[in-house]
Amino acid sequence: MNNLSNLYIRKFNEKDAESCSEMIFSTIEISLSEAYSTEQRDFLKKGVKAEVLSKKANEDYVIVVQKDDHPVGIALLRENYISKVYVKPEIQGKGLGRILMTILEKRAETRQHKEIILDSFLNSVGFYAKIGYQELPEQEQPPNHGLKIVRMKKTLAENPEI
Repeated sequence: MNNLSNLYIRKFNEKDAESCSEMIFSTIEISLSEAYSTEQRDFLKKGVKAEVLSKKANEDYVIVVQKDDHPVGIALLRENYISKVYVKPEIQGKGLGRILMTILEKRAETRQHKEIILDSFLNSVGFYAKIGYQELPEQEQPPNHGLKIVRMKKTLAENPEI
């Protein structure tokens, strides 16, 4: 998995829940082990169990990226809030995260949102800053449940092409 060929991006469906949850669990363990404790990572995993993903798919816009019939990325958007973006560690740094973010931003733009908000893990702040997101002031940061999370915002295009 050293390139972005043979990727398939589509809407999440019920059958994706278990495999996507497993991919996210693995990504949390690998990508967040230096910044977050075991207890904090376990807390994060509660929000991405298969049954939780299935429920979110009924409420949010959820896209999944597959390569060779296995999930390598997932992203969730509710209105103008990006609740989750996970890319499998072996494929990180190759542009998939940027592609997922562009899809979510365009979706929010076509629904007339003027800005988009997300909560970033510490190790992802630099990535989001590179694609135009800015940290919000301390008083606008979310409740963190003991996790250091950084709320970020990006202004979207005024007149999106539909």
